[in-house]
Amino acid sequence: MGSFKKSRHLWRTPPMTVLSDGDTLTAAQSGGVFMFAAADITVTLPATANGLIYTFIFVSAAGAGGAANISPNANDKIIGSIIDVANGNVVTAANDGLGVDNKDIVLDGGSLFGDRVTLYGDGTYGWVILEGVGSWVFES
Repeated sequence: MGSFKKSRHLWRTPPMTVLSDGDTLTAAQSGGVFMFAAADITVTLPATANGLIYTFIFVSAAGAGGAANISPNANDKIIGSIIDVANGNVVTAANDGLGVDNKDIVLDGGSLFGDRVTLYGDGTYGWVILEGVGSWVFES
């Protein structure tokens, strides 16, 4: 029978970063968790590349006002749907979920502590929503 080697680390805890308005993420930050600790913040994603992944969490008081914007690269889309916790509706990107280049996903003033979204780079079209809940809308 084989032996089991003990390890101190059975999982990797992703780094957590508080976002500031105007931040632009890099491929090296893939796998990270990014926190919106205030409203009126826009963060820009890098150009899509297969396998990049980012999670965003709202960690401010409910109804803090303003918006938290996640902006794709000008040639990329945010693709898919997300559950709007304010009313339980499914909010879908334009073009039946296929999205439009250079349009943000926005966490609006109805957001609550813990609202979140995880985006996965497909390397071709843009960013696919893997998971998310919150008071989200798509830029028109």
